[in-house]
Amino acid sequence: MVPSPMAGKTILVVDDSPTVRKLLKGELGKRAYDVVVAEDGQQALQLAADKGPDLIISDINMPGMDGWEFCWSVRKHEKLRYVPFIFLSDRDEISDRVRGLEIGAEDYITKPFQVEDLIGRMEVVMSRRRDKAAGRDPGATLTGMLNTFNLPDLLQNINMLGKSGVLEIRRDDMAQVFIVKGEVVNAQVGSLTGRKAFFRIVTWKDGVFEFKEVVPRVAGVFQENTIKLILQGLKQEDEIGKMRKSLPGDEDHLLINFTDAFFSYNFDQKTREFLDLIQQHGVVRAIVDASPLEDLKVYKALSLLLSAGVLRVAETPPGGGSEGGGGEAPPHRP
Repeated sequence: MVPSPMAGKTILVVDDSPTVRKLLKGELGKRAYDVVVAEDGQQALQLAADKGPDLIISDINMPGMDGWEFCWSVRKHEKLRYVPFIFLSDRDEISDRVRGLEIGAEDYITKPFQVEDLIGRMEVVMSRRRDKAAGRDPGATLTGMLNTFNLPDLLQNINMLGKSGVLEIRRDDMAQVFIVKGEVVNAQVGSLTGRKAFFRIVTWKDGVFEFKEVVPRVAGVFQENTIKLILQGLKQEDEIGKMRKSLPGDEDHLLINFTDAFFSYNFDQKTREFLDLIQQHGVVRAIVDASPLEDLKVYKALSLLLSAGVLRVAETPPGGGSEGGGGEAPPHRP
């Protein structure tokens, strides 16, 4: 077994499962890590204060002091607050990931896990902390491919280093993510900006990226921190993916059903404006792009209007397949 480049580092493993503690102590020990273990947060906090570990790996569901409280206690502890922290848990809800990263963990890994994946992510986390503590500037300009370095990890890396600059991503569309002191403040892709643009970009799986360290000359529009924005974007992608099964395709044309039922509805101003936008653009993709609403909200609105019979899918594209013209003109009402 080849020793890790981080060999000799002290790793504190906290888990109420003897099997997990034994597994990690053995596997990390083979790579020349110095491993100490604890079975709950209270015991781990005392061990951490005594040993001064280089990294903490902790479960969440434990008796007494659970992982949430333990991480919070570490971040409040004068001697431990800067120790890298990874959650290793069988809780895989987005809300758990958000909470873990918000209270100070550098990474969140779900069980079951591959030991090699865990070790790789351990080394990334410790390298980031080491470089930041040493005041080094790794990657003043970062370049690469998203299919080898995914965008959420890239943004977390920039966040950890506290960099300011512009992240450019090139594929069919040119995208820019504007970052100040590690926090994403705005984004743009095509004609889209802000949250709508960022939630599109963060789901991209391919493309060439380049991060340039400059002072972004753009207004900040986000209140949330970068980690929360990433997780919100991934959650929206997941929800849209589930909805697509019951929605028309992006190239389908939608028409408004001008029936007696339609005229019986008392639409509010926002709904009337949305219907005007549908009639103007017609094609689902064009409607989603043209609406100022986030993509998920647009798809939900389209789903509701289709279910209510206000909209229908055109059997053939209006006007011989042109992009606009999403419906007939409303009939005259006497």
